Amino acid sequence: MRKLLPALAALALMLTACGPSQVDFRKADLNGETACIHFGPEGADGSSSVTALNREKAAEHASKASTEALRALVEADAKGNPVINDAHAFRLACEEAGHNY
Repeated sequence: MRKLLPALAALALMLTACGPSQVDFRKADLNGETACIHFGPEGADGSSSVTALNREKAAEHASKASTEALRALVEADAKGNPVINDAHAFRLACEEAGHNY
């Protein structure tokens, strides 16, 4: 049994290395889940710098999402960066997708 345990541990590590990384998940998140997670509960009415950064990340992910409800709420600003044009509607779209804030 003691000889089998290190082999099982090594096998478990090898199998976890074969799975997709979190970065790959975020890049290929077509449903917009990452956008709604970044938007979070303070996305609609928060005013801190962290909220602003999370809103930028949410807009970036939502602009690439296959979910029309999220993509329609993102526009490009003067610099070409995606921005959420209606935070309240974005929150409602995320709630319709199953996110509870």
